[in-house]
Amino acid sequence: MKNEAIYKEGRAYPYHFFWSKLEQIEQIYRLRKGMLVVGTCGDEREVLWGVQELSVLKSGLEQIKQKYSPFIFRYGGVLNQVLQQYPQIIRWGYNLKTIHVGYELAMEELSISSQSGTDISPLRVNDIDTLLKLNEELFSIFRFSRQEAEHAVNSPDEHVFIMTVDKKLVGFVFARTSPHGFIRNLGVHPAVRRQGFGEKLMNHVLRVFQEQGITRCTLWIEHDNLAARKLYEKIGFKLDESEAEAVFFHEKRSL
Repeated sequence: MKNEAIYKEGRAYPYHFFWSKLEQIEQIYRLRKGMLVVGTCGDEREVLWGVQELSVLKSGLEQIKQKYSPFIFRYGGVLNQVLQQYPQIIRWGYNLKTIHVGYELAMEELSISSQSGTDISPLRVNDIDTLLKLNEELFSIFRFSRQEAEHAVNSPDEHVFIMTVDKKLVGFVFARTSPHGFIRNLGVHPAVRRQGFGEKLMNHVLRVFQEQGITRCTLWIEHDNLAARKLYEKIGFKLDESEAEAVFFHEKRSL
């Protein structure tokens, strides 16, 4: 069965999280009232799920952790629902990694200057090793893989722009334009933060979106990352309380 059919089957359940793009599916667990899929993207293993009731998710995860560790899974919904539900899942014995909230920008309301004023350029193949090192340093989860970076170099729907200072790569933005503008990752090296580089990277990619006729842009950010949220709100993004997710992880403890 192709991945598209599996995702369609999973999303048919009243409770589900089938939104992550898995590069490889390792195993499918079909239960009486649901299904769970174990797969990987880069070096990260994730469990996607669809169930009739949340107790089925709990029992399915118990089966999975007998064979797989570590792994992450997510619970998504409107913000208030996620904030109310995540303590229950913690009581199942899983650790909360982070809570993400959604932001949205109407591009027609955006006004940005025509020049970035900084050395920002599209990703080249020769930059990928350095980019992946910074990506690993900045993000503990949802890091993009080498395969994804290589694909983005020549993809019409994905864009990676890098920032250099004194010929050193110090920041990047990874985005896509289909079906709408989406900022996947924005990262700036800690040594050069608070110099406006994050805002300049965002303005650069948003300018590209405008040139391509993109009318809407979304992104996810950690609920408690107030500095980043302040930056996005300054640019014009608005909190979308209908989009939130809690990310949980399981890892066997060493004896």
